Amino acid sequence: PELEELLRRGGPQTVGVRWIGREGVPLTEVRPSNRGMAPYYNVLHPRVQEAILRAIGELVSRYAHHPSFAGLSLQLSGNGYAQLPDPRWGLDDATIGAFEADERIKIPAQGTDRYAARADFIESRYQTQWLAWRAARLAAFYGRVEAELKAARPDARLYLAGANIFVGGELERQLKPTLP
Repeated sequence: PELEELLRRGGPQTVGVRWIGREGVPLTEVRPSNRGMAPYYNVLHPRVQEAILRAIGELVSRYAHHPSFAGLSLQLSGNGYAQLPDPRWGLDDATIGAFEADERIKIPAQGTDRYAARADFIESRYQTQWLAWRAARLAAFYGRVEAELKAARPDARLYLAGANIFVGGELERQLKPTLP
């Protein structure tokens, strides 16, 4: 709810909260939700991570004391926001700024066509770094989730449930058999 409220208010603090692609529009405008499920939020963005951590913290504070509580499972799905969409997403000013700062590079893209220019530049020169940076950021976030979980209950485990990892998104379309 706090992210939706932030997006309703608008303004510069919303930059990077949603996945933005080469067209400069959110992923959910290009790929509609599946029965209300979609990657609405950019998990690489600090505000999104903090909102997820607060939700997890609330759950853990309520149930970690129970003897049957063994851990937390995060469902990974192309229709969710606990995993990364394909590399063409995350081209907003905030995410690109963080990538530039961490990797000490400059991506020359300004103006209204900056998203497509960023996509082309990254794909042609920095694809490997971009993928590694995104993966490292997500892994660090999962490390924070695990630390919060273990702070409440040291024997608890974090499970990343990947049974639906290819559901939704581009990978499902690529992997689904089709007739010629």
